[in-house]
Amino acid sequence: AATSRSLRAKLKSGEEKDARGLWLGLLTRFSAHVARYAGNARLGPEAENFLTAWKDVVSGSMEEGCRHFLTAPDAGVKKFAEEKLAALAHIEKPIELAFTAVDGRAVDLAKLRGKVVLVDFWATWCGPCKAELPNVIAAYHKYHDQGFEVVGITLENGNLSANDTPGQREAKLAKARRVLTDFTAQNKLPWPQHFDGQYWKNEFATKFGIGAIPAMFLVDQNGRIVSTNARGEKLEREIRHLLKL
Repeated sequence: AATSRSLRAKLKSGEEKDARGLWLGLLTRFSAHVARYAGNARLGPEAENFLTAWKDVVSGSMEEGCRHFLTAPDAGVKKFAEEKLAALAHIEKPIELAFTAVDGRAVDLAKLRGKVVLVDFWATWCGPCKAELPNVIAAYHKYHDQGFEVVGITLENGNLSANDTPGQREAKLAKARRVLTDFTAQNKLPWPQHFDGQYWKNEFATKFGIGAIPAMFLVDQNGRIVSTNARGEKLEREIRHLLKL
């Protein structure tokens, strides 16, 4: 967030080239930081923050940004870049996402062509995700009748272990599922939610290279992802643009 704010300040003053230079300068310092603290678990999420700033503020290619990290001395950052590049192949094509929601509803984005869809990667344990919900709820109720849908992909943590017995695994999943359904009922979230209890190994989070949440993909009427960071005021602005309002 701080990286994005610094870059936006540069852009606001009309210094676009300086903003790009600032990002590259920060990247140089971050690369030194990676070399010094290789193995630190926070390096992957920090790399995600840099890429978000690179793409959304400087309008840089996500692929180009990822390639900066491919030679990183930290295995976690390098793995993050490799997975993100692989995920880009999915993002550049019409999105394919189908599942049975936690409430039993069948969800298939291919059947939602013609509508604008927000795919919200989130979790009940994620503070920033919950902070975004009032904005998403408001947008849903305001634009749903005009062709706007929301699909939730939850990274709920079932605390699963390879040593769990089948009974232990099912009990853990049931507990995590109950946390989710209680939360959605209490907060009156009407849209379908994907749940598998796999935490960061969630089926779709892995497929689309999600390294930080909330990750909010806005999908146009042709099934193409037009934004991977449709948060705050940007969400309504993009919805109105796509619905031609």
